[in-house]
This record gives sequence, C-alpha cells and structure tokens, in this order.
Amino acid sequence: MGENALLKLTLAGWLALIGWTHPGSAGGVADSCIQSYKDRQYEQALPLCLKAAEQGDPHAQYILGKLYYFGIGVQQDYVQAVNWYLEAAGQGYAEAQNILGWMYNFGKGVQRNDTEAVKWYLKAAEQGHAKGQCNLGWMYNFGNGVQKDHAEAAKWFRRAAEQGYAKAQYGLAEIYANGKGVKKDDNEAVKWYLKAAEQGHAKAQFNLAVAYARGKGLLQSGGTAADWYYKAGFSYLKEGKKDDALRCVERIKDLKISLHLSEPKAFLADKLLTSIQGDDTSETSPAPEKNQD
Repeated sequence: MGENALLKLTLAGWLALIGWTHPGSAGGVADSCIQSYKDRQYEQALPLCLKAAEQGDPHAQYILGKLYYFGIGVQQDYVQAVNWYLEAAGQGYAEAQNILGWMYNFGKGVQRNDTEAVKWYLKAAEQGHAKGQCNLGWMYNFGNGVQKDHAEAAKWFRRAAEQGYAKAQYGLAEIYANGKGVKKDDNEAVKWYLKAAEQGHAKAQFNLAVAYARGKGLLQSGGTAADWYYKAGFSYLKEGKKDDALRCVERIKDLKISLHLSEPKAFLADKLLTSIQGDDTSETSPAPEKNQD
C-alpha cells in the first residue's frame, strides 16, 4: 500500500473515530435540525428536520412529530405527528415511544386504544424514561389497557419519582395515602407529596396542606397548612382551575376557625381571592414548555 493511500486511510479512520460528519450528510443535517429547533428557528428547522427524518434520524423524526402536533411552522396535523412519532419510536427513541403511547391513550391522530398505549409506555419505561414510567403507573393504577394492579403502579411510580418527576411523586404519595398495593403509610405519603409540592404540583400542594391541617404523617400546623393552600391556589390558578383555587381560599378560612389561624396567615385567603378575581398568576413559576405526557 502506497504512503498516500495509507495517509488517507489513517485520516478517514480518525475522522470516523471523532464522529466528524459533512454538513450535507445525514448526521450534519440532523444536528442542524436539532440546533434550529432548540433556537426556536422553526421555519429553518422544518426542511432540515424533514430531510434528516427521511434519512432515518430518530431525533429529527421526533422533532418533526412535535412540529406537526403543535402546528409550529406547519399546519397542525395529528395524523402526520403520529406517523413521525411512530418512525422514531420504532427505532427505540424513548421520548417518541412515550408520546406515541399518549396519542393512543387520548385518541390524538389515531383511534383511542389503551392497550396500544400501554405497549408504547412500557417500551419507554423499560428504557428508564420517567414520563413513560409515570404514565404506565397510572395505567396500572386505573386498570386502563391492562389489569388493575396497584403494586405494579407503585413500582413504576417509584422508578419515575426517584428521578425527580413530580407527577410520579404525587402518584406514589397517593398510593401510600390510600394504602393501595403497599401498606398505608402517612409518613411516606407526606414525604412524596412534599417532593412534588416543592416542584409546584398543585394537587400535591393541596394534599400536603390537608396533611398539615389534620396532623397526618407530621406535626399539625395551621400556619404551614395555610401556606400550602395558598401555593396550591396559585398553582391551580395557573392551570386555569379557578374553582379549585377558590376551594383553597375556603380551606384557609376554615383554618381560622378550626385551628385559630393567626391574622397574617388568615390574610392569605383575601390575598389569594384578590388574585383569583383579577386572574393574576404573577406569583407562580413560568408556564411549562409545551409538552405531552
């Protein structure tokens, strides 16, 4: 073998080793698609993602599915979204598997099919995908598409909860609070409610407030209960659930009578009510990114 040929072979080997790709190659187009999407340059991302998706890149296929689902840079089309999610999911892309499960779960772009939803949630869950694990937990919890099994629900909730996923933390807390599949344990319920509540999960915040008001799993404290009802009220308001927010107002007022709540804490009810009437969510965290669970 000549010296020039050997040099070319060695150079090619090094380029392959470090993952170098030409901008026009599948990898280069996919990278450009992903970066454009991250930068919210959707009009630029669309043709790049389409090209990369047609070349078989699962991440690009997943992004293209999201663009079609939300109608970003293209006309909204759930059927097309499902098609691209299916392409990515078939290649083992966990995020696409979870969302495809969600599409079947709620009948978006496909006929509703809980059995098919469970199939895709499971594929994502087995890869350690927290949302997929949580969604699978709810399917077992309610017996949708699978035989009801609270112990199995608790298993999947725990796996996702330990990754810090708030919805799963709430689900696991509910399992402990109601004694389904695991032994009823108010301390464990409070532990997981707190983790979810600290991330802004409205139902967890409300249930944590109830626990403080009743002294279940922790020391009774009307003041702390009022604080969590107040936070829950804002979280509900952010979700557009005014009735639930008003329920938090009433709970704080009840504490003033039942637990002799101090005036500063009792004032939280009026403060929350004023925000509800003005639809003010300024004290809540920023709105979450568009997503499907």
